[in-house]
Amino acid sequence: MDGRVHPPCVIGHEMSGRIAQVGSGLLDWRPGDHVTVMPPVPCRTCPACRAGHTHICHRLVFLGIDAAGSMQNSWTVPAAALVRLPQDLALDQAALVEPTAVAVHDVRRAELRPGEKTIVVGGGPIGLLIAIVARRSGADVLLVEPEPYRRSVAEGLGLPVTDPSEAGRAEIVERWTGGAGAAVAFEVSGAAAAVATAVDSLAIRGRMVQVAIHRARPRMPGAERRLRRPHGRRRPGGPARGTRSSTGHQVPALSGRRPGRRGR
Repeated sequence: MDGRVHPPCVIGHEMSGRIAQVGSGLLDWRPGDHVTVMPPVPCRTCPACRAGHTHICHRLVFLGIDAAGSMQNSWTVPAAALVRLPQDLALDQAALVEPTAVAVHDVRRAELRPGEKTIVVGGGPIGLLIAIVARRSGADVLLVEPEPYRRSVAEGLGLPVTDPSEAGRAEIVERWTGGAGAAVAFEVSGAAAAVATAVDSLAIRGRMVQVAIHRARPRMPGAERRLRRPHGRRRPGGPARGTRSSTGHQVPALSGRRPGRRGR
């Protein structure tokens, strides 16, 4: 993705804000409305869009990467990209809607069931959110992260965490799973070694979700012996992303409202 961003492009797509001005003919929006933005802007004419897969449009423009993003004083976006927020949801919390939607989408792709042993490899922001959403879904979660600060953040959130660089990591997973291996693994780091860690941690016929973006197609040694089917979400040059339904689901979740209730 770095190769798609060139100065003076303004980055930023995980955001929230207030509408300052609306274009003519837009009756659903008014100044002062709290909103977040779905950053993928599809063409709506390519074969993927016509099949209903607008989030993986052949000519997708990703706001904050392919076009100017949110890290500026004001930002003009298509009305179709807006997602309404409850007026009483704090905007600093609402900025988490988009990355949380990514995590929800990934957990849904894993077909996660309560009680399943679940490995999350990579403890950055998305990895932490996946671990939290998986735990909220009833999974028994173990986070794998080599960086001490990120491990401390995970521990502060009450997540069990282990260092993959320490000797005995495989034994920890084996004891934790009773020798069976994890039912589900999420690879969220983008490092080739992390792919091997995720695959090696899986039970026979386990499920793996490839979340991270890799510069080169990652190799999965041993995968053919373990995986029921790979649940990769790779698109060359494209980011992991949640669907609009995932994003809409997170607005009430972050505000404490039940899904389906209007924010206004």
